[in-house]
Amino acid sequence: MLKNKRLLFSLVGVVALVALAGTILSLRGSSQNNVNKQSVKLLKKESQSRIPTDPSDKELDDAATPIVDYVSGGDPTHVEKDARYNNHHLVLSNPDPKVSEVASDKALSTDDLPFADSDAVIEGRVINSSAHLSTDRGAVYSEYTIRVKDIHKNAPDDQIKKHDEIVVDRLGGRVRYPGGRIVRYRVVGQGSPIIDGTYLLFLKRNEKGDYRVVTGYQMQGNKVLAMDGSRINFRGAGKWSFDKHNNKDLGNFKKEFEDSKKKQASSKPVEREG
Repeated sequence: MLKNKRLLFSLVGVVALVALAGTILSLRGSSQNNVNKQSVKLLKKESQSRIPTDPSDKELDDAATPIVDYVSGGDPTHVEKDARYNNHHLVLSNPDPKVSEVASDKALSTDDLPFADSDAVIEGRVINSSAHLSTDRGAVYSEYTIRVKDIHKNAPDDQIKKHDEIVVDRLGGRVRYPGGRIVRYRVVGQGSPIIDGTYLLFLKRNEKGDYRVVTGYQMQGNKVLAMDGSRINFRGAGKWSFDKHNNKDLGNFKKEFEDSKKKQASSKPVEREG
């Protein structure tokens, strides 16, 4: 029995819906890889007459999550970071054909606006994403390239600059197995930022100087959507502090954020994770 994970089963129809969500993201300007684009064309041709064209937030989130091949030889430029994600025991070597998602039960204990507990807080647009396996193939993590628009909190050495393109990472991603089947791996309640989306991101810096995502909010028009919480969780289950900000007016959200930032400014940050 694998520890700290939940096997989530779904019907073939759900898998098709997730794939169709990828079609919609592509049409909205998402820069998916060539394999994804080919798959999108086939699914659109075969399924558009019988699949709803209004995917859920969960389906859009799944489609935004980058993919790595399980048989991939790995990226030699990521060896050190790959090793950092060893010993998670999350990714299955031969999942049951009915499994479409595997989620770690690791709790999301962060505050909804964790300014004091973050090493950096930025606004920026997601311009790229990629997924990578740990060296022991027991975990998958995703990297997101962010073009920085504004900085609300910086590391002590002012590492991040406006208009920089920085890479942040988060445990989770999609894994494609031989034959083409794809399984989503994640922490319960944690979502993926969508390419071309603009986000307020709370980041944690590790000892190597790069950043992982603590949580974030998408600023879509004059509304806000939480990247984490029940809106992207399996069947909408669970209740998190992030949920209260969903569909909130952007102006009101920014005021709440500024108020929270002032209150937390003098708080002592938690110890960084290596």
